[in-house]
Amino acid sequence: MKNKKSLLHDPKVQAMIVALVAVVFLVLIFFAKDNMVLLALWISLSLSAFIISAWILVSSLRDDATHFNYFLYDRESKKSINEKDLSFEFVNDNLSRYLADYVHSPISLWEGIPAALRENLQKNEAFRAPIVFRMLHELSLLSPDEILRYFGDANEGIVSYVCRIVESAGDKDMAQYIFSLKRRFGSDEQAHVVNFFQRNKRCFEGRIFNYVKNNLNRYVMKK
Repeated sequence: MKNKKSLLHDPKVQAMIVALVAVVFLVLIFFAKDNMVLLALWISLSLSAFIISAWILVSSLRDDATHFNYFLYDRESKKSINEKDLSFEFVNDNLSRYLADYVHSPISLWEGIPAALRENLQKNEAFRAPIVFRMLHELSLLSPDEILRYFGDANEGIVSYVCRIVESAGDKDMAQYIFSLKRRFGSDEQAHVVNFFQRNKRCFEGRIFNYVKNNLNRYVMKK
């Protein structure tokens, strides 16, 4: 259902649909030859539909020349890929490029989120969830000792921020569990911390990929 909705947001698909409507009106013209009122109506509607279709298509081509989708853009070929070819690896690579302007390594976000990045995320809210899930994914790649060090040393404000974004992305249970792990960190919960991150590596990858794919229209930027 979401794929169908994203297709309907494609200007080229919209132009095609309107053009098909225009064709329908053209067909109706042949059945209204003896009725001048209907004939004039179908001709008028057909011309209007063709004009609207052409306007949508021209506007789309103009936008393609001045805008690009951040997560569909291939930096090597300097071209945008098809949405069907999008993969976690491609999304994650572009997310790394986005973060590279603010941090030397994504894992360092657990030590503090730079003010410049926070300011940017205020304007570009669609990047919040992918970045937070990337933070969780980064922990899942570490050794048990490193997981405990980064998660344990992270201040409660950082973890609270992560949990708020995770919950706003639709995963309230995960958010509550992560926060509970932080609140009880230092007790006998440390094994649960390591277990949670190591077992959910694929889950975090899926969250990053699916959030971006389901919100692609929010990542259109000016060239």
